[in-house]
Amino acid sequence: MKDHIPGVLNGRRINWCPDGDGYLPFCPQPTDPDEYSYCCMYYYLEVDMPSCCPYPIRTGLIPAFIVSGFILLFFILFFVWWCKIRKSKAFGID
Repeated sequence: MKDHIPGVLNGRRINWCPDGDGYLPFCPQPTDPDEYSYCCMYYYLEVDMPSCCPYPIRTGLIPAFIVSGFILLFFILFFVWWCKIRKSKAFGID
């Protein structure tokens, strides 16, 4: 994603998007809600398609952060459990 240039079009606040590649060069587009004000790209059929997003990061990163958080939580819980088991076996506690 690149820098956003604020502006006004028909009384609606917009951000001009660089590299429209034939698509509308601003966000939000006429069919988008007002909160979709960030220019972003998404991958579709081996081509990066420009679009408007509600967040200034790629949309696919949000589920990736959530999944990685669960994986990290799993490893932390496993490590705590593993240390507890080793400690109990070292002292002969069942």
